[in-house]
Amino acid sequence: MINSKLDGSKFSLQGFLGNDKRALRDIISSDIKTLKKHKVSLKRLITVLKKVQLKARKFLGAETEVIKNVIAVDVGARGMVPCPLCSKPFEKGEIVMTSMIDNRKIFMTPLSLHLIEKHSFFQGQGSYYRIDPEEIIHFLRIK
Repeated sequence: MINSKLDGSKFSLQGFLGNDKRALRDIISSDIKTLKKHKVSLKRLITVLKKVQLKARKFLGAETEVIKNVIAVDVGARGMVPCPLCSKPFEKGEIVMTSMIDNRKIFMTPLSLHLIEKHSFFQGQGSYYRIDPEEIIHFLRIK
């Protein structure tokens, strides 16, 4: 059974599962396999994502190049949102990463980082804030 805290709510209208019908453990297992396939550890991925977050926040809403041809901007928002898996509160807002080559965007929130770091949960397919492991590895050229 899918955890109802991951479904849409006042904190996440679309929910954390998107249109993914798999069980939480299957979503997590699949994403961890993707990391292993690319020989990127969860720790390495989190380290890179946190560096992007820190650099974007340093520029207070202005775009900054976080790696060659990728810019990021911290779009702040007031309020807090709880983790659906442990209830710890996180600031709202997002980091928008944009490829200067093809204008592709990836959105990351403080909660997104926590879900990946502490729960190995990248969110379900179709979730607005899903950070697809394969996509982010290529997008940020993580090795």
